[in-house]
Amino acid sequence: MSNVCPICKKDDALQKLSSIASSGSARGSFSGSSVGLAHIDGKWGTTSGSSYLSGTLTTDLAKLCAPPKEPVNPRNRMGIIGSLVGTLPIMLGIFMLTLDIGIGKYVILGGLATLPFLRWASTSAIRKYDDEQSAWALKMAKYNKLYYCFRDDAIFNPESIEIFPPADLADFLKHPSNPPHVVDD
Repeated sequence: MSNVCPICKKDDALQKLSSIASSGSARGSFSGSSVGLAHIDGKWGTTSGSSYLSGTLTTDLAKLCAPPKEPVNPRNRMGIIGSLVGTLPIMLGIFMLTLDIGIGKYVILGGLATLPFLRWASTSAIRKYDDEQSAWALKMAKYNKLYYCFRDDAIFNPESIEIFPPADLADFLKHPSNPPHVVDD
């Protein structure tokens, strides 16, 4: 398998898609003295001080060629939420019982009643995450095979000769198998 662009049949303007996405961003910061000119109520004046600026610049091509976002694992979040929602009412109810407040037992029962719902919600979220993680892994396997030709502004898979513009990357990755785009010779 030769890595040449299926459109121009050359290899001198090719780069892995993942390299374009990672090298197309730059982060920086600046700190130091700053001077300014202000116009307030018809009067001009100068101002000075210190400034701190930071930011990230990402090229349009790097944004288009970015890999699919990995799903967020809900396990930690669900554990914290479940602990709070399930445990706090029970603890509050016990505290109320020690102060001889009559509704304490109902608060405890309410806390216990939420536990099956929390278990169901947690299991559903984890199942959904596992499905999304599997789909993401398939997308990444496709993504990692792709190249970009700067000359033709085209993304292609050298194994299957699938060709498409960068704007179509997300659609290409959504589908389990794509028919190759036809290249006119």
